[in-house]
Amino acid sequence: MSVNMRMVSIICCVALLAVNAFSLFTESSLFHSYFAGASLIVALALLVIVFVSRGERPESEPPKADAAEPMAVPTADNQAEAEIVSFLALLQERGRLVDFLMEDITSYDDAQVGAGARVVHQGCKAALREHFQIRSVREE
Repeated sequence: MSVNMRMVSIICCVALLAVNAFSLFTESSLFHSYFAGASLIVALALLVIVFVSRGERPESEPPKADAAEPMAVPTADNQAEAEIVSFLALLQERGRLVDFLMEDITSYDDAQVGAGARVVHQGCKAALREHFQIRSVREE
């Protein structure tokens, strides 16, 4: 609906309310029938505006986004790097391995390093067991 049509419809609504309010405060007389007729005309005008503006398209539509381009399938080199990064991210998520390795542990005492290493060990071990079946190469 254009701005002009919207403004006209708002004015018609206000006029319809005003005419109906005036008809409530007047006695049954000749003016009452005039208010009823005016109310009917304004209501019909509002109805015509609604039906006319229904078929109109908005003046400015937002631009439609292009369809997303599919990602290229990684080559063998990129696939290997992606798997390594994914595995490292898994160890970071579960055991905070990268954080532990990048931390300067010289200022911590052995008990604190051992406690941190225990948390890293448990998390990384759980990640390995969840995603891999690790077993001995030889049964001997």
